[in-house]
Amino acid sequence: MKISLRAAASAAGLVVLGSLFVQTAQAAAQVYTFTASNFTSFNGTPVPYATISGQVTLDGTDVTGINLTIGDRTYSPSEVGYFALDYPAGSSGIVGAYKATSWDDVRSVNTNTDDFMLQADFANLQNFADFTYTVASLNDVFNSTVSISVSAVPEPGMSAMLASGLGMLVVAARRKRRE
Repeated sequence: MKISLRAAASAAGLVVLGSLFVQTAQAAAQVYTFTASNFTSFNGTPVPYATISGQVTLDGTDVTGINLTIGDRTYSPSEVGYFALDYPAGSSGIVGAYKATSWDDVRSVNTNTDDFMLQADFANLQNFADFTYTVASLNDVFNSTVSISVSAVPEPGMSAMLASGLGMLVVAARRKRRE
């Protein structure tokens, strides 16, 4: 699955988080944890943040959680939505309040804004993973490769089943002691 996550802040504070899916949506929520370092600068500005780490939780095509702070800017899931987009490799989409209308809109990271974009081939993370960010006070774009790991989020019913199973084991152990 390919995915692209993007956020942008305008003067009014609009923030975007986008996602490009190239596979059917996952049935269970997935947590994508990423760390980006060794950034390069497009305009030669010193890199303001050497390492950036975060997490994004996706439930199908919905962004249900994000834990990402770049400098003073913290992004939240309440600032995102979903937009469908055609991509050569298959069906895909953009998650965000940005309301992108073309692929060029999605991959544009603007200088002098608090933008970020996380792009990766999540079906095979070895193929492609990239993180780009900008800072509102700087006229530059900073880019890096990124390491990403994926973990499933347990469904609410799973915890209830585990608790009831442990309860049954406790009851069975007590009965065995009485005998």
